[in-house]
Amino acid sequence: MWDKKWLSITNSVIALFTLMLYLSMHTMICYIGFATFHAMPYIIMGLLVVLAVLSLLDTLYKHKKVMTIVLTIINLCTFVVGIAYFIGFIRQIKIFLRAMPVLLGIYIIIFLIVYLIFYFPKVKHYNKLVAIILCVVLSLVTIIGCSDIKNIVINHFTEGAVVYVVEDDYQIVFTTAAKGTGYVVIGDQTYYDEKAGSLVDSQTVHKITVPQNVLDEKKSYTIGSKTIFFEEAFSAIRGRTITKDFTFRPIDETDGLQYYTVADAHDSYSGVVSAADYYGSKTDFIIVGGDSVDFLGDKTSLERVLHLNYEVSKGQIPVVFARGNHELKGRQASNLYRYVGTNDNDEYYYTFTLGQTVWGIVLDMGESYDDDWYEFYGTAMFESYRNKQLGFVQGIIDNKDSEYDADGIEHRIAISHIATAITSYEKLYFYDYFIDLNLKLNQIPLDVMLNGHIHEAFYVPDNYLVGDKLDYVNTSYIGGEANDTIEFIATGANYNSLFCSRHSDIQSISKNENMLGGGYLGVALEYKLDEGVLEVRFTNSNKEIIKSENPFKVDESYGKVIYLS
Repeated sequence: MWDKKWLSITNSVIALFTLMLYLSMHTMICYIGFATFHAMPYIIMGLLVVLAVLSLLDTLYKHKKVMTIVLTIINLCTFVVGIAYFIGFIRQIKIFLRAMPVLLGIYIIIFLIVYLIFYFPKVKHYNKLVAIILCVVLSLVTIIGCSDIKNIVINHFTEGAVVYVVEDDYQIVFTTAAKGTGYVVIGDQTYYDEKAGSLVDSQTVHKITVPQNVLDEKKSYTIGSKTIFFEEAFSAIRGRTITKDFTFRPIDETDGLQYYTVADAHDSYSGVVSAADYYGSKTDFIIVGGDSVDFLGDKTSLERVLHLNYEVSKGQIPVVFARGNHELKGRQASNLYRYVGTNDNDEYYYTFTLGQTVWGIVLDMGESYDDDWYEFYGTAMFESYRNKQLGFVQGIIDNKDSEYDADGIEHRIAISHIATAITSYEKLYFYDYFIDLNLKLNQIPLDVMLNGHIHEAFYVPDNYLVGDKLDYVNTSYIGGEANDTIEFIATGANYNSLFCSRHSDIQSISKNENMLGGGYLGVALEYKLDEGVLEVRFTNSNKEIIKSENPFKVDESYGKVIYLS
């Protein structure tokens, strides 16, 4: 008299072991029918899951003799084939053995639950509903946790496109719901998101470099992505291709240059986007000066950075991006380079040109504290990064004829989230570094340096010497009596600086910022190419021009327009 109960238990163990063995060899499953029928490996996986579920149901609910015998024969056959398959790829045993413990752990947990519910001595009755639920949970955990089935989503564009300008190229970035390849079509030329000869197909963020002159000439582009649902060592199953068309407007130098600078959005975007639209359809490019988010804790926050850059440009005009110190906070900070413009080494300092007349340099100071600051937990190496940046600036000076002194260049811009012309008198973290940096930057005939970080909006002229102390004395700016505390100390910059961000509709710091409201104050800049004059206006989200007060002179105002030449 055979024991149907223990036969069905053994049958379930064989079925689950065969499924575990098959899934552990997922990198090799392409050899089963892939050449003739791409879906075959996944159909086999589904059949093995069905066998495992039926075997468990037979064990947990009722031991029907015919079903048990049929399942036993089938499971033994699949088990033998699975073992033979395993032996055939024994050279890959290390790969299989790394995957098996995970699956085995899942099954052990399930078996413990089953035992406690159905075979613990105090439990007298089987429960059909519980048995079915357990089997379904096991199959779902197995499929979702140990295969690529979780990649099956309806693909669509989620953020972008944004056209970043880096050197004499554009870097076009967009994101999709599903992983896949990414590409950009301009005219009859296709440019791909690729690395070392292979298309990047394991990402939902796509970054494609295109020649600036090609896009400027064609004035339109199409982004596209081919979904990759399943990909193994020698096989893949692809989904549909999605595309989206954009018009593009290169800078128009016939009427001068109009551009806008924002920074320190900190996840509050409505006022920033409204302010950045000051010039409307005449906007030549947008500068986003860092701290678009509070921190980069997950993929969503990375996409938020891209979202702001898209909202201020709509993928139709160039964007210049500078990293802020808050883009260095959070576990996803190291992945920011995929979402913004960077140099060839995926670093955040670089030069750029636009049209025939604009040259710029983007600098990156990293975090705003020393590397041993407790918040960094021993992970910061910004001092060596900044020193490397010094060499980068010197290299630009050594090659000035192909950089800022190239033929046709008339307007020269510098961008740094953390200001380089002055630094905090209280902290002095960058004081010596900025003095060294300015000895180099002063050799470049910069028209303006654009900054954020301190959440204020004011102008610092180029006439301060190293060590000059700046404190708030303008009562219109501070909304009260002059401040006895020295706020800043100069670092010897021979260039004009603008602080370009404040979550308020006025310049005076007597009104606190409203980080949740729609008010915002940024900087509109217009360069008169025929006159060589830069006109600066502080404007708010209502497109109102704000009279600019000088915080460091008693009751001195620059009026509504600051003229820099």
